[in-house]
Amino acid sequence: MAPRVRYRYAIVNGVRIRYLDYGRGPSILFIHGLGGNIESWIGVLNRMPQRYRLVALDLRGFGSSQRPSSIAGIEEFADDVEGLADYLGLGRLMIVGFSMGGIVGLEAYRRLGEIIEGLVLVSTLHVLPEAMVQISSLLLEKGTRAWEDIVPRLLYRLRKPSIVSELVRVMSRNDPMYLAGIIEELKGVNYESLLERVDREALTIVGDRDEITPPREVSKLASKLSKGRLVIIRDAGHLLPLEAPQELATAISEFASKIWRN
Repeated sequence: MAPRVRYRYAIVNGVRIRYLDYGRGPSILFIHGLGGNIESWIGVLNRMPQRYRLVALDLRGFGSSQRPSSIAGIEEFADDVEGLADYLGLGRLMIVGFSMGGIVGLEAYRRLGEIIEGLVLVSTLHVLPEAMVQISSLLLEKGTRAWEDIVPRLLYRLRKPSIVSELVRVMSRNDPMYLAGIIEELKGVNYESLLERVDREALTIVGDRDEITPPREVSKLASKLSKGRLVIIRDAGHLLPLEAPQELATAISEFASKIWRN
């Protein structure tokens, strides 16, 4: 298990960002998805080997990070990642991004490719998934009640009433208008041309029951990466950090071991 850590705060590009940072060794930075926060990664972080420096953050407007005065987009989220990496003096690092966080990871690679040793994209496409447009419509129509319709689509292995109910409660803490606005910003994002220029080792991971980023689409993304490979986790949906933390931690740590040969 990971050691007890306490959350810290830093002013990054004028925004107060919450983060955690523990361990010693090569740096791995974790980026959550839409509606998530640092806690999204706890199950994975607790299962990672302690030979790495593990960093995770709440992107602006999520978790306990400061909410900006306007809707944030991928550029601003990448500002958070770049600014925190600089603030912490991470130097060369590996990025792990989940869903929207994977798109943020691609933007971070575009900016910082020379210091990124490896890229892990979990339940991620290079464009906004069509299912996210439907989620935006639900959020605009029903507000926080929309999560009652959305959450079951995100899960497969853990699609149980008690877990669905708890996740609905957690996700309802997010401002639905803020999330819908971010999804609107994402509509113009397309990193297909970047994929072929990624010259670092890359790992894509997806659940075989993912309804948001279907495996066939993630496989197409992986095929465009010159040094990419694909891992499909059986009997799991979109929320891999929640549904398959052990499989995810194992895949990430094995990938990191190959990069840093430790």
